[in-house]
Amino acid sequence: MLKKTLFGVLTAAFALPAAAQDYVVGVTGALTGPPSSTYAPAVDAMRIYIDRVNAAGGVNGHKIKLVLEDDGAQPSKAAANTKKLITQDNVILMVNASLSSTYAPVIAETKDAGVPLLFASGVRRASIRRPRRSSSAPRAMPRITTVRRRSTSSRQRPKVR
Repeated sequence: MLKKTLFGVLTAAFALPAAAQDYVVGVTGALTGPPSSTYAPAVDAMRIYIDRVNAAGGVNGHKIKLVLEDDGAQPSKAAANTKKLITQDNVILMVNASLSSTYAPVIAETKDAGVPLLFASGVRRASIRRPRRSSSAPRAMPRITTVRRRSTSSRQRPKVR
C-alpha cells in the first residue's frame, strides 16, 4: 500500500518539467529521540524503495535524490527543516515522517511554497477512534463486554453480543 501510494505521488510530482538532473525529495522526520522507533523504519523503507526505483532507471529517466533532515519530533525544527529543504535544496516534494505536532508548521511552509506534501507513518487520534453511533445507524462493530466466569478463577473472557 505504501509503495503504491508513494509511487503514485512521486509520479504525479515528477510529471512537472525538470530543470535539474535529479528529482529532489525532502524528508523531515523524527529520526532521533523516543518517537524514532516508529518513524525511522518508515524513512528507511522509503529510502530502500527509492534506491530500487533509481536502480531501475529512476522516474522519467531522472534519479530521485532523497534529502533527509531530523526534526526530533519538534515543531520548530520541522518548520526550519522544511524551509531549508524548499529554499536551499529546491525539493519538488516534501515528506513529513514525524509526530502530528509537526504537521501544522510543515503544512504552512509547503502551502506557501506550493510544494506537494506527503505524510508518512502518521496517525492522528481522531483518525483511529471509533465514531459516535447515532441511534438510527447500524452497528458496524460488535459490542464486546467482559463477563466473569462462575469458577474461582479471576480470569475474564470477552463475550460478543
